[in-house]
Amino acid sequence: TVDNPDAANVGQPVETTPALKARRKIAVATPSQTPLESLSAGINNLLGVTDFQVYENDTKVTDSRGFPGNSITAVVQGGVDEEIAKTISKLKNMGVLSYGDVTIPVTNEYGSTLNISFFRPELVPTYITVNITPLSGYTTEVGDQIKQAIIDYYSNMKIGDNLYNSQLWEAALSVSPDVRP
Repeated sequence: TVDNPDAANVGQPVETTPALKARRKIAVATPSQTPLESLSAGINNLLGVTDFQVYENDTKVTDSRGFPGNSITAVVQGGVDEEIAKTISKLKNMGVLSYGDVTIPVTNEYGSTLNISFFRPELVPTYITVNITPLSGYTTEVGDQIKQAIIDYYSNMKIGDNLYNSQLWEAALSVSPDVRP
């Protein structure tokens, strides 16, 4: 017999196919062809980073998102500010502005200190109302399943994703072939 005085580590849930594909896309970018891919892979590999998005504006003017010309903009959830800034400093092109509202001074190997900036995601409260007209065969379990399907969809959104009404409908309708708009 075995006596383990410590609690078990339950591990991670099974990875979904879309999550695996997204992780693979980042993993193969590690030996990347472009600085943007390399920066994305570097941020992804930082301890504690749970989501991120890196944008590039390679024009000389501010773009439609408000990102300055000749800049990179990283939005990072999780991780340590200083480690994120060091990674951006190490992997961005020389002369390219890092843009954001979190600014960390980073000293490079030559003794120069650069201000490296990035954003933390802004959580936007979203309220969803679903009106259900019960038909023959309806149970409260169906209502609970619809609610959970919408929560699951919303919980799997990533930084930069848009929330569309039609996608919420799709999540609700996926519960059962008998559920219809």
